[in-house]
Amino acid sequence: MSFKLETKQNWGNSFVIKPATKNCVEVVNKGETAIIGISPFNSYFSEENIKFLCHWADTSFQDFYLFIPDVPSKYTLMAMAYDENKAEKKAKKQGRWYNNKARKALETLGYSDEKILNWNTLDKIDRFHFHLKKYKNMFNTNSYFRENCLRAANWVLKGKTEITSEKLEIAAEYFLAELPLIFNSNEITNSSNTSFCYHSCPDFVLETMGFDPFGIVGQGQAFGILNQYKG
Repeated sequence: MSFKLETKQNWGNSFVIKPATKNCVEVVNKGETAIIGISPFNSYFSEENIKFLCHWADTSFQDFYLFIPDVPSKYTLMAMAYDENKAEKKAKKQGRWYNNKARKALETLGYSDEKILNWNTLDKIDRFHFHLKKYKNMFNTNSYFRENCLRAANWVLKGKTEITSEKLEIAAEYFLAELPLIFNSNEITNSSNTSFCYHSCPDFVLETMGFDPFGIVGQGQAFGILNQYKG
């Protein structure tokens, strides 16, 4: 199932959102809150596309936020053979670029940067830390959960570097930092029904949204896969 949500203004671009699983249909259809995932170092998220995403979300949902995992992106760089110091510097620089572009896009709609969920913001939210700690503990103690997180890390690194078990362990840290926003964002944003929106979905998230063997998907949580089209 998929449906098209039009922007109020003719920006020449809009998006089709497809609920990732049947369990996601009701929440996506409610159109209450959207979390738009923006990945640093992904060329898809140009300044233009960030602007289009903001305008689309503003006219398609009652509320929305932009999730920018700026600081955790250092783990992806470290998995690509950057040393930690260089990875941190590069991640901060790229993070500033994305945060600035996000602020400009939000300003065109009359919003402040309070709609940006970056590490600086999330670091101050207790429920985010609660779930992040939970997922890190599960990664260390639940072999099935760990296996699936490493599989998702492989999805993150695919095409970027030669895959090794050591690199997957490092890259998994980035994926773990995203999970509270994907599975538990209602608690983080004080919402009732939230759709995490991104242009692709790792198999682990897709499968868990369909059938949750870990009991980690919060009530009223969904994942929506975005496809862009040009009008």
